[in-house]
Amino acid sequence: MANSKETLKLIRMNEVEATAINWLWYPYIPFGKITVIQGDPGDGKTTVVLAIAAALTTGATLPESANAAEPMTVIFQTAEDGLYNGWKLYIVQRYNLPPLLIYLF
Repeated sequence: MANSKETLKLIRMNEVEATAINWLWYPYIPFGKITVIQGDPGDGKTTVVLAIAAALTTGATLPESANAAEPMTVIFQTAEDGLYNGWKLYIVQRYNLPPLLIYLF
């Protein structure tokens, strides 16, 4: 990489073709995109995210949604607690989520 020269390519918005959004849970979570759940401590962010993960990994219907999907894999990023003594127990015991479909990092 020492010899390579990288350039920044600017793209005008009139050159971008708009496409429809494929919703995982309309109008809250677009499918295949990164979704951030933000709030103050104690607001219930983890509870909401794990309830969504439970529905997605088991094929259950999300609230206010008409259709259930086939069970799918969930990637859950967290900076709290440890994987072995915190999240695994929390996810498997409290929410009964299938551990094969949950990835934490």
